[in-house]
Amino acid sequence: MPNHIHMIILVSDNEGDKASNGNRGMSGLGNGTSRTPSPTNAVIPALVSTLKRFTNKDVGFSLWQRSFHDHIIRNERDYDCIAEYIENNPQNWRDDRFYVG
Repeated sequence: MPNHIHMIILVSDNEGDKASNGNRGMSGLGNGTSRTPSPTNAVIPALVSTLKRFTNKDVGFSLWQRSFHDHIIRNERDYDCIAEYIENNPQNWRDDRFYVG
């Protein structure tokens, strides 16, 4: 898409997230929301901030909006849905409200 990007980022603790059953590194994710702090709370905002800072510096002006949307992928089904959405997203560009043909 010309006006946004999608990324799937695996945040690993190098111990609990090792996939042993071919589930793309999703072992230990469970199906619910944990009440304990996750590494995602610190890693993802830092990664997005760094990406924005370096790309803005490279082009010489601000490219990005102030915030970002994130979604925690909690299981294989969720991963498959998100991956399919990302794969098919460019085909929807002409229907986007910001499309100028």
